[in-house]
Amino acid sequence: MIKITKTTKSYSGNPITIVGTIETERVIGTDEWTSEPIVKKICEMSIDVIFGAITFGSWEIEPIPASIRSQVPNAITHAGRRKYCLTAEHMQIIASINAELEATPEWQSKMAAEKAYNKACKAADAIAKKVAE
Repeated sequence: MIKITKTTKSYSGNPITIVGTIETERVIGTDEWTSEPIVKKICEMSIDVIFGAITFGSWEIEPIPASIRSQVPNAITHAGRRKYCLTAEHMQIIASINAELEATPEWQSKMAAEKAYNKACKAADAIAKKVAE
C-alpha cells in the first residue's frame, strides 16, 4: 500500500487530515486446504478527508451551490457531505495528493495496462464489424 498524509486546519481552525492511498493487493479469501490467505493484486486509489471523527471520500465533495453561495463565507468553496466546509487550499491539497498518487509507478502501470486493453478492444471491435459486413 502507498499512503500519503497531509494535515491542515479547517476554516474554523480545527485539524483536518487528508489521506491518499493506493491499495496494491487485497485478501479475497482463504485457501481451504492450507488456510493461507488468497491475495489478489489490485491498484485502487482513494482520497479521504478526516474532520475529527468524521471521514468522507473525495467523491463526496461538491462545490457550494449558487443558491446558497451568498450565505457562505467567500473562503469556503466546497463542502463534504454537504456540511463540512472546505476552502480552495484544501482542494489544492487534495489535488496535489491525487497528482502524487497518479505519478507512482504502480498507477502508471495500471494506466498503461488500461490503455493497452482499450486499444485491443477497439481493434477487436473493428474486426468484428468487418466480419459482420
